[in-house]
Amino acid sequence: MPKLSLSKEIKNHPLFSNMVKLEYEQDFETIITSTGYSYLVLVYGDISINNKKENYTLPKVFINSIMPNFNIVAKKNSWFVVIRMNTDRFYQISKTNVNTQGAISKISHIVSQKVVDDLHREIETAAHNDYILIIDKHLKPFYAEWVKKSKISDIIDYIFINNGLLNVTNIIDEFHISHSSLNRYFKTATGVTANKFLRLIRFNYIVRHLEANNIDMLSAIEEFKYYDYSHFSRDVKQFSGKTPKQLFGTKHPILRDMLYKKIRY
Repeated sequence: MPKLSLSKEIKNHPLFSNMVKLEYEQDFETIITSTGYSYLVLVYGDISINNKKENYTLPKVFINSIMPNFNIVAKKNSWFVVIRMNTDRFYQISKTNVNTQGAISKISHIVSQKVVDDLHREIETAAHNDYILIIDKHLKPFYAEWVKKSKISDIIDYIFINNGLLNVTNIIDEFHISHSSLNRYFKTATGVTANKFLRLIRFNYIVRHLEANNIDMLSAIEEFKYYDYSHFSRDVKQFSGKTPKQLFGTKHPILRDMLYKKIRY
């Protein structure tokens, strides 16, 4: 199991909202599921990810958008810091289409390599865990551009406020946007359709709800407005790579192992 050595909420920051630091005291492999947010990630040591399409070592500093479940493989004594941002920040920072580029972008593609190297080195040698001060020191000149709203910023906030318990028609009616425009913006900024994003956020809420509350699965399925068990099972398989029995079984460690478990919605 990785050691969660830091988990803190970041208040009143223009870009970041939560930070987690994980340390691996032994070789470790687990499945990670997307939370629906974007992240700034700093990697130390040998950490790689793989999914059905790719297998690669992570760059030392990168941003990532939402992505489906994937395996993370970390070697002993590796560690990383993960800082949460709003969903559409990946697009606002990278200025690239997530649907065509993919869900990961090196930060060195956006700022100078010297800035990246200096930031990475200073955090590695810092005598304290107040990493946000260090990140601000190196990246603050870029924040004004990075925090600008995208075409779906308000829609994404609306989805999170409502726990994903919406459908596409609700969004179209609320924001007076066409179905085609909605999906085009979502595919560009998140890599998925609006409907799939809604399902992903609802899935994350029900996972945390089941983990935190003494409630049976069928009652939770009803509460989170799934049509039936088969629809729920479909989302579990798509977003976690596991069946409901595997994901929620008392002996299966995936919920305890989820990287972003400590990050509150």
